[in-house]
Amino acid sequence: MRQRLRRKAARISSVLVSTEDPPPPHESGPGEWTLVFADDETVQALNRDYRELDETTDVLSFALEDDDLAPQLPDAERLLGDVIVSVEQAQRQTPDTLEQELLRLLAHGYCHLLGYDHVDPAAMTAMLEAESGLLELFGERSGLLERASLAESP
Repeated sequence: MRQRLRRKAARISSVLVSTEDPPPPHESGPGEWTLVFADDETVQALNRDYRELDETTDVLSFALEDDDLAPQLPDAERLLGDVIVSVEQAQRQTPDTLEQELLRLLAHGYCHLLGYDHVDPAAMTAMLEAESGLLELFGERSGLLERASLAESP
């Protein structure tokens, strides 16, 4: 499973996802990103230290380009940031296989690195489309945001 996820992450990072005109501010092409599979304790500590939420979560994204101190490198060497996934949380929340849930979390985290967010309905729609576009590459039908939207519907 680890090798399959590594290949899928590489494929995700080679794709430029844009449903917006103009695209999000950080979206000028693929770049390098770090993917970490962690336990709940690690994710909770990061969530507490960086988001002031003392609880675990499924995925955290730390986009370097959000930071004014991000290195200015040529596009071929762009450093997008880090995605940290709680494998334990993914296992608890998946309605499918662990591998499918981890793929959803990779796509979700990658979209955040590109500048997408889900802070309001318009932004959420754009991110949902980007996330779905990535997952379609692997034959997946729904991402985290789509599943959350369906759960909230009456």
